[in-house]
Amino acid sequence: MNEIAERYRRRAAAFERKIAAVRPHQWSNQSPCEHWDARAVVGHIIDMHGAMLRPLGRELRPAPSLDDDPLGAFFSARADVEEILDDTRLARAECDTPTGRITTEQHIDQVVSDDLVIHGWDLARATRQDDTMEDEDVERMWARSTTVPAGVVEQLRTPEAFGPGIEVLGPEVAVPDDAPLHDRLLGFFGRDPGWSADAHDYPGTTVTTPTDTEIVMTRWFAAPPALVFSAWTEPALLKRWYGARGWHIVECRVDLRVGGRWRFTWHGPDDERMSAGGMYQEIAAPERLVYSEEFDDHWYPGESVVVHVLTGHRGGTALTTTLRYSTRDVRDLVLSSAMERGVEEGYQRLDDMLIAVAGEE
Repeated sequence: MNEIAERYRRRAAAFERKIAAVRPHQWSNQSPCEHWDARAVVGHIIDMHGAMLRPLGRELRPAPSLDDDPLGAFFSARADVEEILDDTRLARAECDTPTGRITTEQHIDQVVSDDLVIHGWDLARATRQDDTMEDEDVERMWARSTTVPAGVVEQLRTPEAFGPGIEVLGPEVAVPDDAPLHDRLLGFFGRDPGWSADAHDYPGTTVTTPTDTEIVMTRWFAAPPALVFSAWTEPALLKRWYGARGWHIVECRVDLRVGGRWRFTWHGPDDERMSAGGMYQEIAAPERLVYSEEFDDHWYPGESVVVHVLTGHRGGTALTTTLRYSTRDVRDLVLSSAMERGVEEGYQRLDDMLIAVAGEE
């Protein structure tokens, strides 16, 4: 195996691992690319694999759809490109590119192989994975980018200059000259090194305010309604996830019956403690759970009513949680707090616990 083929396989394997790690609800997450969500990032990579085949008169073979099976779709496109790299005649066939006439394997190395690195960062940022780029890849790609003529760079930054839907480079993002090479490379490729999914409305959970006194949150979980319902009502499971990052339940009392009471105490960073409790008002497992909630420190006035509705959807559970407050002012006080961040962090912990529980069965 030559250096180009080995480099492509290493990068493709890393990108494939990132696809495999995406949770179902994260595919609609915004990516650092303005017009793309996480699924579109993978779709672009697959399209660029097809672009590598066309100079040879080839097309991508039939594969699982991007919507149904992103991992399978990428795996198939990867196999098509590896087949070319493994065939000396095809790999060394020449083709015309914006930078001149080069071999097919050089075209793959300079385009889709490099794409796997940059768009691997995009996918990782969008879905909160490890976004580390290998130093050798960063150094190699930076050295190549500095040799591309300005006229060619301008063409590469022009949307659809090389075909419908193809955008090679986004507008350059200004990065300080003394910034790490990793950041300067991202800036050259049109990425803001500081971009974070956390600044984009916590895309895993949708938050709306349908009335003056309500907050409604919706989220999909990769587990059946019965298990998600248990995660909200069984102390052994609640202790494994319920709370924002860094907060853990140290007291968990549940009397699961209408009129029964619940009480939780959390221990958090800097030895902080927080307690809340309430009464169960409706219980219809595994579709509906209603209870009151009041915090000991009364960080918002009075109590709220929490309504969970669980619906089987796409092989998992769509959870809709409605929080009802006494007045609009109280509702707005809650919205102005770190509530959304804490809820999403807790839901990410719930995601992880549900996966773990499924593996224990």
